[in-house]
Amino acid sequence: MRRWLGVLFLISLTLCLWLGNLSLITEQATIGELVNAQDTNTTQQVNQGIERYARGDYRGAISLWKEALKVYEQSNEAATIAIINENLARAYQQLGDTQEAIGYWEKVIYYYQTIGNLQKVGQVLTEQGQAYSNLGQPGKAIALLCGANYDKSQGKLECLPGSALQIAREQQDKLGEVAALGSLGEAYRLRGDYNEAIDYLESALEEAKTYNNPGYLA
Repeated sequence: MRRWLGVLFLISLTLCLWLGNLSLITEQATIGELVNAQDTNTTQQVNQGIERYARGDYRGAISLWKEALKVYEQSNEAATIAIINENLARAYQQLGDTQEAIGYWEKVIYYYQTIGNLQKVGQVLTEQGQAYSNLGQPGKAIALLCGANYDKSQGKLECLPGSALQIAREQQDKLGEVAALGSLGEAYRLRGDYNEAIDYLESALEEAKTYNNPGYLA
């Protein structure tokens, strides 16, 4: 049993380190995505928030982004609203306010659905699933990530339509698929379902090997 749990820990640690590197890259890209949107006072507020976020002043960033959000909501700029809500979710996560972050992830999902960006919907569902795992609610995480329990009789890692993993596969989003698989493995581990956890984590590692940055697995 001890050896078996050790294997699970090693797989989980390796994948978490890999996903951690990718999350940092993705976060930096997302936070800076609005830089060249347009030269307005509101955009400057967003950029100032980005600078404060980079300095670790998360509350300052939140204050600026909330003010900017009011303006963009009035003009109903869905893509920009999604980005700012995503930034707010990340800032609240940095503050350890996971429940508040989950509320913003809900808004992000809504706006990306509105503009038809399904790849981002899948990625954000994974982020939200990770947040629920952090809250100690792996069941909710699994529902978002896959929508159904692992079916041992089928021997397949199949998920329901609209779940993070299924969307990633439909959109051929390899990074999103790896993140969803790894997050599922972690959720099952937290729930004490170690066989399922190993299945998902091993699948995530196999998919990660085909990704463009195999150096993370070295």
